[in-house]
Amino acid sequence: PSPPKGYVYIVFDHERYVPSLLSQCSQSNGAYYFKISSRRMRSKEVQIIPWVLDDSNFMKNPKQKLEPQKTVFVGALHGMLNAEILGKIFNDLFGGVVYAGIDT
Repeated sequence: PSPPKGYVYIVFDHERYVPSLLSQCSQSNGAYYFKISSRRMRSKEVQIIPWVLDDSNFMKNPKQKLEPQKTVFVGALHGMLNAEILGKIFNDLFGGVVYAGIDT
């Protein structure tokens, strides 16, 4: 199989559609997979990772002022990471993390 070539965020207008999508997925080791087809691609299985918007921001101290010169971008994240876990990983490795935010 060819390696993954990107990602997409799908936003529904109501949260009730997420369980509907998940009910149509197959599961393997706790992960959800959905088969999708198009004119150019026949039956490709894609991973579906439900995202909780509350997981996209983590602040060690809500009163901390965020300064752009102290901010770095981290790309190629796995969809199973949330902001708190990401912040804790970098804090354990380097210290001094006051905020982690995942752009959704």
